[in-house]
Amino acid sequence: MNYRIIDERDNQILAQILRDNLKAHNLDVPGTVYFDDVVDHLSDYYMADPDKRTYYVVVDDSNTVIGGIIL
Repeated sequence: MNYRIIDERDNQILAQILRDNLKAHNLDVPGTVYFDDVVDHLSDYYMADPDKRTYYVVVDDSNTVIGGIIL
């Protein structure tokens, strides 16, 4: 596994990963981030001020996004 800083190409897969996990834990309900459109544009938020927040994307050996971590 490797990691890199988030960029725009990661938005769709990260949104899917987040929503799939929320749904798996029955958290796909109103009032949760499941319905928040910001999830579809995570790179915009994290790249806007990288000195205050950073999102690292975890990729496998074929460079497929498999998750991420926020610092």
